[in-house]
Amino acid sequence: MLHAINFYRQQRAAGHDLYLSVHARLLAAVDSAHGVAFRRVLNGLELPHEDIVLQLPQVTQNQNWQLNVVADNYRRNGFRLALNAADARQAFDLLDQARFEVIKVAAREINDEEATLRLLREAAARGMRLIFTRVQTQAVHATLLRLGEQAQQAIFAQGCLWDLPAASLDAAGAVARATDFAAG
Repeated sequence: MLHAINFYRQQRAAGHDLYLSVHARLLAAVDSAHGVAFRRVLNGLELPHEDIVLQLPQVTQNQNWQLNVVADNYRRNGFRLALNAADARQAFDLLDQARFEVIKVAAREINDEEATLRLLREAAARGMRLIFTRVQTQAVHATLLRLGEQAQQAIFAQGCLWDLPAASLDAAGAVARATDFAAG
C-alpha cells in the first residue's frame, strides 16, 4: 500500500504502471477477499488499481494450486499479473504455470539466444509482454535488439545501462529512452 501511495502521489506517475512484488508467504495467507480488500483500499484513496501489476513469486510444483488461487483472486479484482524469471529458459518453463500478462526476465547476460528468441515468439503468440530486466551492458542491449528484430517483436527492457534507480520518476526521459529502445 505504501509503495502505491508514494508512487501515485507523483504527478509524473499518472498513466504509468506500478509493479508491486507479492511475497511468497502471502500465497498461503491470501483468502478469497484479499484482492477485493486491496482494490477497495486503492479505490478509497483514488489510486488506479488497473495500473498496478502484481508480481507473484515463483513456486514449487506442489504450490501451483496456491499460485493459481491467488492469481485468480487478483485477476477477478482487476489486477494484472507478472512473474519473474532468472533467464529465458526458466521463463519459457513458466509460461504454462498460470496466465500472466507480463514475465520479467533477468538479462544481465544472454546465455541462450535460441531460448530467448523462442520465448519472444511464444510470448507474442500468447499476448504476453516480456520485460528484460537488469540490462547493464551495450552487448546485452544489442543482442536483445537483434533478437527482437528476428522475432519481429518490440523489446521492453530496464536496467542500469540507462540510469540508476531514483526516488522519483523522470517520465520524459524514461519515455524517450523506452521509445528509442523499442525502435532500435
